[in-house]
Amino acid sequence: DNHIMEHKLSKVGVSTARAIIALSPMGVEPDEADSTMVRQVLALNSCELSAHIVVEMQDIDNKALITMVSPDNVEVVVAHDIIGRLMIQCAREPGLAHVIESLLGFDGDEFYFENWEKLTGCTFFEVTCRFDDAVPIGVKKASGYIDINPPNDYVIQENDRILCLAEDNDTYTANDGSFLSKCIVLSQKLKAAKMTIPRRGKEKLLFCGWRRDMADMIVQLDEYVAPGSELWLFNQVPASERVELLKDKDNKDEVRCSHLAIKNVVGNPIVRRHLKILNAVDNNGEALNEVSTVDQFDSILILSDEDASTCEDSDSRSIATLLIIQDVQRNLIDKKKKLMMDEKMNSSSSSETITAKVLPITTVDGDTTDMNNNTNENDDETEYLCHEHKCVPISEILDTRTRSLLSVVGCTGYVMSNHIVSLWMSQVAEDRDMNAVLSELLSAKGCETYIRSVDHYIHISSCQEEEQKAVYCFWDLALLARQRREVAIGYKPHNMEWRDSTDLILNPPNKNVPRVWDMKDMLLVIAFD
Repeated sequence: DNHIMEHKLSKVGVSTARAIIALSPMGVEPDEADSTMVRQVLALNSCELSAHIVVEMQDIDNKALITMVSPDNVEVVVAHDIIGRLMIQCAREPGLAHVIESLLGFDGDEFYFENWEKLTGCTFFEVTCRFDDAVPIGVKKASGYIDINPPNDYVIQENDRILCLAEDNDTYTANDGSFLSKCIVLSQKLKAAKMTIPRRGKEKLLFCGWRRDMADMIVQLDEYVAPGSELWLFNQVPASERVELLKDKDNKDEVRCSHLAIKNVVGNPIVRRHLKILNAVDNNGEALNEVSTVDQFDSILILSDEDASTCEDSDSRSIATLLIIQDVQRNLIDKKKKLMMDEKMNSSSSSETITAKVLPITTVDGDTTDMNNNTNENDDETEYLCHEHKCVPISEILDTRTRSLLSVVGCTGYVMSNHIVSLWMSQVAEDRDMNAVLSELLSAKGCETYIRSVDHYIHISSCQEEEQKAVYCFWDLALLARQRREVAIGYKPHNMEWRDSTDLILNPPNKNVPRVWDMKDMLLVIAFD
């Protein structure tokens, strides 16, 4: 039936709906689909709605059209934009896809706003330990502004609603605060042990495939990475056509990057010989004598094939590319490890007669050093260099049924893009404020979700050197994170897979119960940087 006609909408009782989701039409050009959604919103508003509308758009540049015709009761969700930002973050933070899917799903923990009269006058730092079964994330002020990860000294006002991560809106309540003083004393004692989290240096990234909104993804990625980073674009689109495609029929300006250098590679991502060696070309398709291999990238992103006839066909190509890349990575790393070991053996053999004659010497401090042990001192370095260190390729998967196939071959690097967009829209339908919250968490501006080593907070390595155990509760780490203005939302033990850590990565239970932390444990935080 024609859903953009007013009399058709009135027949289904849209005026009595609690929320309305308007999905973008498939199989048409993005601008045409978005213009249809503008008329859809106008038709809905003519029905005297009491509910808010969640509208799916295809192009981020058309989002303003909806704001013009309906500024107050519509939440716009641009699916391509969400998927692009999500893929970029997940490629740079392995494991984040599991966290995001858990955040958006209705099975586990979700975001809830609630006013807590007994917490009025408390600082946000003090609120950290006031919920046994929830994690406070931010505050919605009386003005309507949502402040995620506010300053520690922000005082909760009478009409503020605290944003919490909890199983349900009736599964948590504020405690009496008796545990707070103990935690604060410990966190202040450990403050001197606080470490500086290392910033990312230059990155080298590979995008396999092409998307209509590639220009938007490049601009977003440029905001994340450090100056001097490289983005290699590997797909079948001729290099001479890419500049115009990035302009999207002159709807966009030419892409200009501040931090990224773009390298073009032409080839088929499902052909092994094309993936073995990547040769960069200029805009005319001429070779630039710049070569790379898939084991040299910090992040690899496999984009879905938009030209495929079905989701199954697209996923089949993505899986094939993922498996080939992993196999090529493995073979290249094995060859490098063998070469390094051979060089080490040859070096040791050629210097054997010389090192045998070296005598112990006495340093200025009076310490005696055996120079014969010099070759052994490099063992750890050689072992590290030979260690299998490769990035996990992240593939976009469209059909949720493909997930079971990926588990058969042990692939963990994937993002269920359509599924996540569906969850996003469902969350916004339940509470329209979720659009602002989720948008900030998936944006380079504002707060983001990070996965960080616990050792950055409690110096586990120092404890192990002193033969001590790092025994702290989750709230101890949460308060240490607050000293950096971060919100700890969960953790992943080093000996558990992401899929087995669902109950711990978000809003873990027993927050006041001490546990022994390992330096390989990971803490999940919401932070500005």
